[in-house]
Amino acid sequence: MEPTEALIRRLIREILNDPDRVVEVTLEGEADPGGGAERYVIDIPNHPVEGRATAFAINPSTVNVPDDVLKAALAGALTRAQDDLGLSFGDALVALKDGHRITRPGWNGRGMWLCYMESVTIAAGLVNERTRRFVPEGDLNVGGYIVMFTAQGVWQPGWLASQADLLAEDWIVLPD
Repeated sequence: MEPTEALIRRLIREILNDPDRVVEVTLEGEADPGGGAERYVIDIPNHPVEGRATAFAINPSTVNVPDDVLKAALAGALTRAQDDLGLSFGDALVALKDGHRITRPGWNGRGMWLCYMESVTIAAGLVNERTRRFVPEGDLNVGGYIVMFTAQGVWQPGWLASQADLLAEDWIVLPD
């Protein structure tokens, strides 16, 4: 039979659709010799719940239930942990302008995030040819803008928030 820590680790990797994800699972306290529920602490580095010690209680006898039932319970625990972390768009925007990357767990696609590029003046001699054809003379004054790093690995300047993004309370500041 698969040890409980290994089972939880495997199922979380399946939930995240990331077989190589580092998932730390530790038993909190001592194992219950009477077979009662044991509480495990789950930490997932480089994930929105990192450092938030997501707790999950499991009765050792439930290890024999189908994986999909246990996986659903674990997914619920992760969702609740992420919901506890959420920021409003306004709070996320402050973090963005302070130089942090932000994301939403509900976005389609893994690895998507936003960053803010501050205003800058590029000296005339440093403006590249692609841009120079549109800015014929002098320095180039670039206003601040938000960039999205897409799931396809594209650096996409000029991201605009949807109404859903503006009203969401699930924004997360990513580790630097």
